[in-house]
Amino acid sequence: MQHIRKLLTGEKSRLLAYKCIQLSILFIVLLFLLSGCFMTKDILQEAFPDGRGDWKYPLPNEYYIFMANSSEIYLVKSDQHTSGETFYNILLPSYVYAFCYSPRYVGIIQTPSKDTTIDPSDARYYLVDTQDDKLLGPLTMNEYQQKCEELQILSFSNWIYSKNLNCDNVPKGQEDG
Repeated sequence: MQHIRKLLTGEKSRLLAYKCIQLSILFIVLLFLLSGCFMTKDILQEAFPDGRGDWKYPLPNEYYIFMANSSEIYLVKSDQHTSGETFYNILLPSYVYAFCYSPRYVGIIQTPSKDTTIDPSDARYYLVDTQDDKLLGPLTMNEYQQKCEELQILSFSNWIYSKNLNCDNVPKGQEDG
């Protein structure tokens, strides 16, 4: 009789352990699904699938900093197609390390990858005139500063570091609403 009780107790323990494992797996799957960021569907997301965690940071005149994944961050400009679909043209390939902007201009620091520890004097700098759709660069840090003075750009935002952004702290564009 004691042998049967031990057998039943062992079987109950296995069933309980199995149920705990099932609940743990279900919890992890739900946590994963609920923690992703969901963006509006557009052509850019089709080009870079799996929108969870991706973001686009709105800049003046339909420009965006777009994160396709953790190692690919681009400068893009939206283009409204006659079909009504929005396309995005990549103007500056990855990796956009940091950016700043004013109502007309966008400043960008570009590095080869997100893992690069940069010396500001060695990075590639770009200046974008969003009204005239002109991309100036690559520039050295000194050339960038001289160009800003020459164009009398007096008020840029602080530098925004791409690695510090995620879908929860990126401002929404008008279409993201």
